[in-house]
Amino acid sequence: MKIQLFLAFVLVCCCYSNAFQQLSRRSISITRMVAPTTLHASQDASSVNIQLDNIKNMRDIATSSVASIKPGIIYRTGCVSKASDKDIQLCNDLKVKSWIDLRSEAELHEDEHLNSNKIYDGFKSFSYDKKKGVFKALDEGNALSSNDKRRYFISLMSESLIKKGVFFRLRKRLRFKSIFLFLLANISRRADKRVRSIFIESINKGGLGLLNELVLDYSSKEIIEVLKLLANAENHPVGMYCTAGKDRTGLITMLTLSVLGVSDDEILADYVLSDKAYSEINDKKAMVASLKQVDVDPEIFLRAKPQVMKDTMAYIRSNFGSINNYLDKYGFDENWRNKLRTTLHL
Repeated sequence: MKIQLFLAFVLVCCCYSNAFQQLSRRSISITRMVAPTTLHASQDASSVNIQLDNIKNMRDIATSSVASIKPGIIYRTGCVSKASDKDIQLCNDLKVKSWIDLRSEAELHEDEHLNSNKIYDGFKSFSYDKKKGVFKALDEGNALSSNDKRRYFISLMSESLIKKGVFFRLRKRLRFKSIFLFLLANISRRADKRVRSIFIESINKGGLGLLNELVLDYSSKEIIEVLKLLANAENHPVGMYCTAGKDRTGLITMLTLSVLGVSDDEILADYVLSDKAYSEINDKKAMVASLKQVDVDPEIFLRAKPQVMKDTMAYIRSNFGSINNYLDKYGFDENWRNKLRTTLHL
């Protein structure tokens, strides 16, 4: 969606609505003054990740805390659409029953193997309808039985969401400047480039922490739906992924591990195992949360540094008091959390 259309939507529909006043007062934090974290994990990605041909960054979340989590239930991974025959056989050996795809529509559109790879053979597909809050079958006759393999599409991030979130976090003066440039953009290519540069610059300043905050603020319903899928034993074993299996997948993994009582240090140690995910994918076209790689700072957005996830957990606790409070607010209450624990605790 072009920047002009988005800003028009903002101006007409919700530029100064009460629903967004609190978010609009938040400005993007350029520097986060938090002490660095000491990790206590001795393992690296090569010793934990499952070694596959074309699927990258795949590992059992139980490796983050082997003393407390059942193995073979939830796998976090990069996109599986390019799976080789060997990869498919291994995933079959793991008995993956459900795939949860967290990517945006733009990323799905760029996936040439979205429906052609044999790894998806025999899976019934369902897409999350945000307006109705339900999963809808993509094909007729896709009613589920308990033994069916299933594939869930539920986007946590999109370009429009990023633009909306960034706009309301801009300082007031810069918001007005963006609006002014937008009005000129229809007759001036220079103005169009300038308004786009404001957003790209703000995104790069905010970094991955900003994107995580936007997901938490704007995709809370989707987050809860994913957690409910993970808590439902009928879906197990589950493989969940975005593009690299690093940030959106990492955010869901962090919330899951937190519910299971895994320590912050163990959560951070698991996250940094994805640090080389994009270099292993080695695809310049691979998007970063629906953003093109050419638009983002690779040292910030293609890495998995512990401070990112530490800041994300601090953001939740600062704004909601605790991770459980955040989950309570949006519908993953103690009953649901106990269901997840019963399923995954040793």
